[in-house]
Amino acid sequence: MNGLLDVIEGIVREEGSVNAASRAIGMPQATLYKIHKGAEPTLSTLELIAAYKRMPLWKLLREAQKGTAKQPA
Repeated sequence: MNGLLDVIEGIVREEGSVNAASRAIGMPQATLYKIHKGAEPTLSTLELIAAYKRMPLWKLLREAQKGTAKQPA
């Protein structure tokens, strides 16, 4: 879910830091930091991110998949 990293980076930019973003989303800073560094999130974490973005989970997942399809060589 490399596209999720783009979503997370956007939230971090909006909020100003990983710490501020984690508070705004409502999750521990360590969790957001790990995702920001490439760890796979849990379903409950994805639900928190979707709630922060004010979008249904399916839409967040679709957004996260953007850019992950392999380009033809």
